[in-house]
Amino acid sequence: ENINYQFAKRKVMRIRIIRYLLILLCILIVIIFIALAAMHSEYLNWNYNNPELAVAGTILHGVESLFVRIAPLIFIGAIVGIVFTYKKDKV
Repeated sequence: ENINYQFAKRKVMRIRIIRYLLILLCILIVIIFIALAAMHSEYLNWNYNNPELAVAGTILHGVESLFVRIAPLIFIGAIVGIVFTYKKDKV
């Protein structure tokens, strides 16, 4: 009986950790979106005749566009995961 209690306690703890990590992921995605919105894609106004700025601007643009396309899917998946971790076990 004590062993089953320890297993149940470990399972609950693992679910809580997963839930809090998913919540942290959602918060991180929102913070990055706010940071990108605050930047206003400033790299688009750079002088691209300088090769170093051209490379940096291209990398920034690529990272920003990939994040804006992929992050909403990850955000929705994290929300679904949070909902599933709150689902009660039926005994």
